[in-house]
Amino acid sequence: MKKFALALALLASSPLFAAPIVQDSWDNSHTIKFWNAFGQSFTAQDAAIQSIGFGVITANAGSPFGGLTVKLFAGEGFGGSLLASAIVNPAATTSLGAWTDADFSAVNFIVGEHYTFQVLSADNSAYWAVQDYTRGPLDTYAGGSLYLNGAASPGDDMRFRVTPVTTPVGAVPEPTSLALLGLGILSMLAFSRRKPKSP
Repeated sequence: MKKFALALALLASSPLFAAPIVQDSWDNSHTIKFWNAFGQSFTAQDAAIQSIGFGVITANAGSPFGGLTVKLFAGEGFGGSLLASAIVNPAATTSLGAWTDADFSAVNFIVGEHYTFQVLSADNSAYWAVQDYTRGPLDTYAGGSLYLNGAASPGDDMRFRVTPVTTPVGAVPEPTSLALLGLGILSMLAFSRRKPKSP
């Protein structure tokens, strides 16, 4: 029973994390330069997110090779407050595409709230296109929507991923975890004070 109580205490002190959000389907792409206010909304599943990534392919190899700016807004669409921005420099890709991730680990997210990220050409180049799912019959990600020219495109989604921080620094335990930890400690104390019955 002591081992069970110890295991319960250890389990309670271990932080729990939601799985990454990964929408990996795509059947189309949009050249970033020609689609202003292009992005994707999502519903936060973790308070600490390491990065937001998206699939890119080379659209126009003859255009100047440059970076991309990723902006993160609170709420649905680009009308909310700007929370952070990052510049990423994708590696040259083939028609199969590749993931490019922007670091947003400094942002505090609220679980269950909506956020929208926007992808822009940092130097107005037509080199890059972002992969998306816009031709198929399925809504591949129900927690958000693709944005084209600032307008939501319901049922369509960018090929994107949201990766949570798996080892937060100074994580604050939630009340349930604290209660389980306390229960485990009390169980250990109760069993350690039991005296064996005399024959």
